[in-house]
Amino acid sequence: MIFFLGLGDIVAAFCLIGLCVESDLPKEMILFFSFYLILKASIFLKDIGSMMDIFAGILLFLGLFFRLPCPILLFAAFLVGFKGFLSLLSLASRV
Repeated sequence: MIFFLGLGDIVAAFCLIGLCVESDLPKEMILFFSFYLILKASIFLKDIGSMMDIFAGILLFLGLFFRLPCPILLFAAFLVGFKGFLSLLSLASRV
């Protein structure tokens, strides 16, 4: 389970980067990962990591309608991607 949540965070980080560089990502994919981050954060709403997920999910959703500043998107992508990477790393250390 942790593996899939970590992978979801990493894909969401790539979606944020895609919004920054204006790539042609499917809107459904961005919308899915936006809701994924917000839903996951609302389930695990206990720490600062969940707050970062909510922030990134809102940015992804707003990025569908507005051109957001690239440094903010990259910062959010770094936070979410790093959190996803740490999830995968913690899983690998248990094996």
